[in-house]
Amino acid sequence: MVDRLFSEPSLADLYDVFCGGRLDFGFYLPLVMSGRSVLGVGCGTGELLHLAREAGHTGRRCGLDPAAAMLGQARKRPDDREICGVLGPGDTYLDVPGHLRRYRRDTSDDKYLRLSFDDLSRTITAHIAKDGYWYFRPREDRTLCIREAARIPTLPDRFRLAGHSSSRYQQIGNAVPPRLASAIASSVRGALEGRTAHAEIRERHPVHGSAFRDSLVGWFRRNRRESPWRRPGLNPWQVLLLEMCLHRTN
Repeated sequence: MVDRLFSEPSLADLYDVFCGGRLDFGFYLPLVMSGRSVLGVGCGTGELLHLAREAGHTGRRCGLDPAAAMLGQARKRPDDREICGVLGPGDTYLDVPGHLRRYRRDTSDDKYLRLSFDDLSRTITAHIAKDGYWYFRPREDRTLCIREAARIPTLPDRFRLAGHSSSRYQQIGNAVPPRLASAIASSVRGALEGRTAHAEIRERHPVHGSAFRDSLVGWFRRNRRESPWRRPGLNPWQVLLLEMCLHRTN
């Protein structure tokens, strides 16, 4: 079992403050620099691997640690703050300046996202427990806090989340939005009672429901692409290959 000093994110934040700059790094750093690829087992906050990067190591560096909170610290990079500072509302990884990119654009186009007050939020998923790069605030250079993340899937402020911060973020990502559950329950109830519940929902939320529908329809029309192989009778493997090729052209 991992010690609470390493498993609690608020305590892991303080690890490098009190334990950073270990004297034995002077011995280990040259060993790291001599390898093309480095696997740091028990990497903690990744301080040694970060030092290697600053010293000019250009190979692959990967860290393993049993404490998720320590890995969370290791994933934090100074260039992430710089990237956040240059993103405007609605911007994604595709808008990151070239000298700050460290991922392939064709596979990591959604690595970062700054939310916009004038657009829909990205769905909160359990991945937010690892990093919040999909959820930069529209104005502040930070990711969503726990309570802000909970409000997007309509969890009420009175709802209490248990555990440390990573567990609470994961609970939010795994939760079914209460208003979505209410809409589904209303539809099921209407079907059981022999009436259409959709009219009732539209009357209760005339603006929000209509705006949400129009937004979804608009997104589909903007992103729809006619693909001749999407028809019955084709070999499934051919369809899969063509879909993969289509994805690469986006």
